[in-house]
Amino acid sequence: MADIQSTVINIGQNLDPSKIDKATKLLTSAKSITFFGLGGSGPVAMDGQHKFFRFGIPVVAHTDYINQRMIVSMMDDDDILVLISFTGRTTEIIKTAKIAKKNNIKTIALTSKNSPLAKLAAVVLHVDVPLENNLHIPMTSRLAHLAIIDILSATVSSYFGRAYDSKKEEVIKNLEKTRL
Repeated sequence: MADIQSTVINIGQNLDPSKIDKATKLLTSAKSITFFGLGGSGPVAMDGQHKFFRFGIPVVAHTDYINQRMIVSMMDDDDILVLISFTGRTTEIIKTAKIAKKNNIKTIALTSKNSPLAKLAAVVLHVDVPLENNLHIPMTSRLAHLAIIDILSATVSSYFGRAYDSKKEEVIKNLEKTRL
């Protein structure tokens, strides 16, 4: 319980608001949003898909490395890729990030500060949480990344709530449709 409490406090104290703003601008201008996560980061990617489809921007999450490699090779510069990896050292996600960088795909990484993944991303959102003792239950890192997804969803929603662009009306209608 103390680890979870510490993680929540850490998010509030250390998440850089200017990077949240940069990520929000990328997400609100996206033609499509794709979330990639492997292993324990896969459910976080799926949560990103669940949160962002409501904005009417095409969004998908993939947790399979082969699909990720093929998809990133087909993306263009109007698409946004969100890469999720607590350590930022998973070989497969690094290879995918390198393809994205080579193809000039805008990327947001939820990862550890100064990780190999962080060095490849346009925007890095990180929270320093201690590595869990039980590697089979990556609870605090997952909670941190889920919280960041929630923050991004809220900032994107807020942007569309006050924006004066062509997407505003459509986004408001989509949000109303999904309220059950």
